[in-house]
Amino acid sequence: MSEHTFKFDPNFGSNPSRYKFSQISPLATLNFAQIPRQNTTAASIWNTLQSRVQGRSHIANGTPCQDATHIIADGDFCALALSDGAGSAKLSHFGSRAISAKICEILRENFDDYFACDDALKVKQDILVKCLATLNDLAASHACEIKELACTLLAVAAKGGNFIIAHIGDGVIGYLKDGELKVASDPENGEFANTTIFVTSKNALPTMKLIKGALGDIRAFFAMSDGTAAGLYAKRERKFGKAILRHIYLSAFDAALAQSSLDALIASQVRAKTTDDCSLAIMSLGAAFGGYFALSAAERKWLIGCRSTRRLGVYDAILRLCATPQSRSAIDALFLAFPRPRVRKTLGYYLARLFAPRRDYPARYISRLLALGLLRHDGARYRTQIPL
Repeated sequence: MSEHTFKFDPNFGSNPSRYKFSQISPLATLNFAQIPRQNTTAASIWNTLQSRVQGRSHIANGTPCQDATHIIADGDFCALALSDGAGSAKLSHFGSRAISAKICEILRENFDDYFACDDALKVKQDILVKCLATLNDLAASHACEIKELACTLLAVAAKGGNFIIAHIGDGVIGYLKDGELKVASDPENGEFANTTIFVTSKNALPTMKLIKGALGDIRAFFAMSDGTAAGLYAKRERKFGKAILRHIYLSAFDAALAQSSLDALIASQVRAKTTDDCSLAIMSLGAAFGGYFALSAAERKWLIGCRSTRRLGVYDAILRLCATPQSRSAIDALFLAFPRPRVRKTLGYYLARLFAPRRDYPARYISRLLALGLLRHDGARYRTQIPL
């Protein structure tokens, strides 16, 4: 069997019989304005998010952020790309920016031809030749060798109910299907530990992963660099952090809030887990959500960040009540309909009731909904700001 085959997971998309697939072959404060977002978005059915930050080690030694992301969204077409520059290449930040933009253009211009082609080697060669041509031109403009621009490549494109994934090097590509985050493409490491494959590597072609299929029930794709994976991906269990799912859902309601929340997540919690640069790009089908209560109970728990069904019921009731502006007293009265959970009334319980200040439970729920952007102030009242 040829190693140059389109990989296909029968559980990944739907209706596999429609296509001729081969079998599977073997912390400092950061000013975000300083990192330009590469994004070309027209009217689109896709919601998109992207964020990248300079790693702590790069801040310490003055190295530029070597991660880059790029997104093109137009109508039913969407492409996202992420590239991580080689730490050993002094100009790799230029290479990663160029490659992330170039692969999105390549996929937009050639999506239909690539998807119709069953010769994966031909598609891989075409992508790689065009990417290397871009890097050669860039090397000439910077008067450097092409190896100084070495970087990885992670890309996803979707159009007309179909998708294509291309992956060279480390980093992880995932997708959302049936409410679960799943792995589409694992990192490709080099011969030795802590090494990987780059677009400029001699074995970039044979190690390049190419996947195509039908979207079916897939609602989102995302790509992350190895730095982000340190905080949002458990490699051994092949599990992603729930924060990704929360931002996918949040982007359907308030794109600006989702973007600012993602920036904060990457710059603080994720960057604290690694010394490397961190980046994450997400594309999700906005039209598929249809409102808060169109989500399942499990999905609403992910969005809000609670585990208790009882607490979810309280959040749901507040949002439903505040579909029209409501005062704080009206929300307080709502809590009378939700009995407190049973507790064991020990001596410690009575001492806590006697000496500890009374907890303002409604305020805790309201603050959470305000922070997530699901609720907003309307003068002295509160109002739900998402479609229900």
